[in-house]
Amino acid sequence: MGLQYAVKERVFNFDETKTKKYVAAPVSDGVIDFSKLCKNVSLICGTHRGQVKLVLDGLLDSLEGYMDEGKTVKLGEFGTLRPTFNAKSGIEAKDVDSSNIIVRKIVFTPGSQLKTMLDKMSISKYVPLDVVATNGGNGGSDSGDGGNSDGNHGEAPDPAA
Repeated sequence: MGLQYAVKERVFNFDETKTKKYVAAPVSDGVIDFSKLCKNVSLICGTHRGQVKLVLDGLLDSLEGYMDEGKTVKLGEFGTLRPTFNAKSGIEAKDVDSSNIIVRKIVFTPGSQLKTMLDKMSISKYVPLDVVATNGGNGGSDSGDGGNSDGNHGEAPDPAA
């Protein structure tokens, strides 16, 4: 199915006229939990799920250790993880110190395989299930297929979007 979007009304703060505008916002089609991911990887690799979990736990511990040292970690075709932060500015250099750091974060840059997957991923308009039912099953998807062939048209839009 690929990515789905919903049209959202937004007012951008940088726009002095405060004009309402419409943007395409991504809609989540669910979350795969860690246990299910480990099970799927174990099926692909032909190894026990416990071994997959053990390796991923070890990877997480290693990532934590290296990034705590301020290192960028490359994970081959998966991508790169880089610790960074956002900070407030100061009028003079003496006004800037570690207290200016407001958000610590990890930036993920996907590797070439994931970038290629993103480039090829289909994008379609999200159609809520109640709209599909009232239209007699024709979801009106931009892709022309009325949604997924199994009748699953996604779930409610992500409230954080």
